[in-house]
Amino acid sequence: MPYKAKERQREHAKQYATLHKEELSEYKRNYSLLHKEEISARRKKHRAEHKEEIHQRDKKRDALRREAHARYSRTYYHKHRLELVEYKYARAVALKIEVLTHYGKGECACVVCKYNNLDALSIDHINGNGNVHRQTLGNNQTGNHFYLWLKRNGYPEGYQTLCMNCQWIKRAKYREHGPKFKEPWPEPLPKNG
Repeated sequence: MPYKAKERQREHAKQYATLHKEELSEYKRNYSLLHKEEISARRKKHRAEHKEEIHQRDKKRDALRREAHARYSRTYYHKHRLELVEYKYARAVALKIEVLTHYGKGECACVVCKYNNLDALSIDHINGNGNVHRQTLGNNQTGNHFYLWLKRNGYPEGYQTLCMNCQWIKRAKYREHGPKFKEPWPEPLPKNG
């Protein structure tokens, strides 16, 4: 017998659903398996008829998700700021050591003078075209971004690990700082003693 009051009808539906939970789930499973193509066709038809409404709904849902994720990220960052900074620094140092060791012929040291202070070591372009190369890669390709680029590209040839003293000596000796590369400075004459 149909109910006249909506609340009583809802209450009865809830009670029926809790009492016959297994039967209902089995019925739904069987129905969806038997009528798969029909259900798919109905969904496609509905999507085609209500395309703009669905698009707007999805757009709102995605905006809400992005906003919620941004809110969560901000609160997480503020709660765990020090841990995140330490983690990022540790990863950066590990990457630098890995790249410098590869280009340092198996050790994290200058290939010329064997100096091994990590703060003073860097990657040198053997052919002296570092500035030109960085410009082709883009603005952010210095420091750790450059180390990551080297690793992602399979450690290409043409680089070596040098300390800053050896970098500056090489730069001055081969005059790598001018508009174009020139011949190296002549070797000093031996002193007659």
